[in-house]
Amino acid sequence: MSTDENREFPYARNFRVLMLVSFLTVWGYGAQRAVMSVQMETSGTDVLWMGVLLSLFGLPRAAMNIVGGHLTDRFSKRGNMLFSIALFAVVSILLIGFSRSSVAMGIWRVLLAIGVSWATTAMLAYLADITLPQKRGTAFGLQKMFTWLGIALSGFFAPMILLQIGMRGLMVLMAVIGGIGLVFAARFLHDLPPVETSRRSDPGGRLSAGRGSDPGTGNAVEKWVLAYDGMLIKCVEDGIVTFFIPLYILWHVSDIVAIGSIISLFTVTYVVFQPLGGWLADRIGSWRVTLTGIFLLTVGACVILLFPGVGMFFVFSALAGCGSGLAVTSAEMRASMIGSAHQRGRILGYWRFFRDLGSFFGPVLTGCFLAFGQTGWMLLFLMGMCIAALLASLPFAGSGRIFPLAEETHKIE
Repeated sequence: MSTDENREFPYARNFRVLMLVSFLTVWGYGAQRAVMSVQMETSGTDVLWMGVLLSLFGLPRAAMNIVGGHLTDRFSKRGNMLFSIALFAVVSILLIGFSRSSVAMGIWRVLLAIGVSWATTAMLAYLADITLPQKRGTAFGLQKMFTWLGIALSGFFAPMILLQIGMRGLMVLMAVIGGIGLVFAARFLHDLPPVETSRRSDPGGRLSAGRGSDPGTGNAVEKWVLAYDGMLIKCVEDGIVTFFIPLYILWHVSDIVAIGSIISLFTVTYVVFQPLGGWLADRIGSWRVTLTGIFLLTVGACVILLFPGVGMFFVFSALAGCGSGLAVTSAEMRASMIGSAHQRGRILGYWRFFRDLGSFFGPVLTGCFLAFGQTGWMLLFLMGMCIAALLASLPFAGSGRIFPLAEETHKIE
């Protein structure tokens, strides 16, 4: 292993295994995400009731970020990862697959929500422990890339597998893949001391500076804006991409392949732009990258507001995937810099709590608008949310890089 690799990822094997685990354990989540609204529609579920059932995913997922953060800080990060992975990648997926009604699927998705938010918080806290602060944006971006690569592939194949072997067969297959990821985590991931306990990880004392100059302090306004930006990203994903667009296509052209393609396009661009967002955040500052992502979301909202239709949904999906990928990684990186290492799980948990509220409000608001036939007003409301996020984030765009680049770090040492 090279000296440069040791500097960037002191626990390189653990990092690689965590990437593999991130990829394998999300296949069940990605598959149900791609087919759930279609499955409920074909079973005759009312659209308003469908929005309520889909929104059940959001609140427990948001709340579990906080609980999972406290558990991660208090107990073993490895133990938290193993238990939560088993819950969301295996148990909840099997329960969804063997459900006999939309209500049952909605209820079992609560377990999925609890497990996935808990596991992600534990994984990110573990990842932050094994990577140097000045490379953390890149590391977060790579983890998200592997996670969303798994979601993209499962989302692409899920509709085709569903047509061949049905919902139960699809979920059993996804649970097997998740189980393989669980085995890798149990075998190779162990609790390790944070790299920040080493002086090398903090050249020049940047992390231990006084409150006035500490880049990790953050003020209350900044924290609320970070929270709102995260919530907007999830509103777009769970309210528009995976709920409104599939229903619109079913009602107008009834093309299940187009639905899978649009969701996969969003996911693929999300996959590509998350590591790019982390890499850029390490170099030009997390807020500048977040602002760029919110701007792309705003452009996408403008496109489908002015030109609603299946063709423009592909354009929106690409813009939303790019913007969300850039913004979510840089915003989460910024959140991870606030506070000390022993508080990291809780801080990330609180940020993810507000972000995942979007998984509740997105489907609820979308369902309400659609139930009353107000598609235009819904898209206008989305546009307003994007503009509000853009204006709120703009004052922080002047923030520069928090840490020096790797070559500058070597000079300091």
